[in-house]
Amino acid sequence: MANKGLIPRDKLFFEELLNGSGIAESAKRAGYRSSEIYETAIPALQNRFAKMAARQNMETKLQFEAAPMAYRIMLKMLEDETTPKNVRVDIAKYLHSVAGYTPPKAQDALPQTKTDKELQDMTTEELRSFIQDGEKVLANRSIDVTPSQGIEDML
Repeated sequence: MANKGLIPRDKLFFEELLNGSGIAESAKRAGYRSSEIYETAIPALQNRFAKMAARQNMETKLQFEAAPMAYRIMLKMLEDETTPKNVRVDIAKYLHSVAGYTPPKAQDALPQTKTDKELQDMTTEELRSFIQDGEKVLANRSIDVTPSQGIEDML
């Protein structure tokens, strides 16, 4: 079975499983006899075509059913005056973020010079200060990747 595509009975079995029925109920609805459930239906779960079909089915359900439903729920909660204010604010922030309207974080902003001078008009001291400010911004952006314990402790 591992190298074969899905037969209609297997397809129905997987559709029933993905719709929330249990293994035994899905197998019965797909036309498996009780004696075949453990011999044929359950081993069919290892079929690579079944796994691909299940993954595609789940992605489709998430994209076209669950995501729009979640979006509608968030909009209703956002418009509902009885929804706690902090929840409404969180929903608004999330929707703005997903839509791409989130302003850049302060740490991502370019360092501001203490003067409005162009680089060529700055003195040596002003240039040094400008460079130091830039280095501080870059240092704040760095992420520490040092393991919390030594490699010897992990082994």
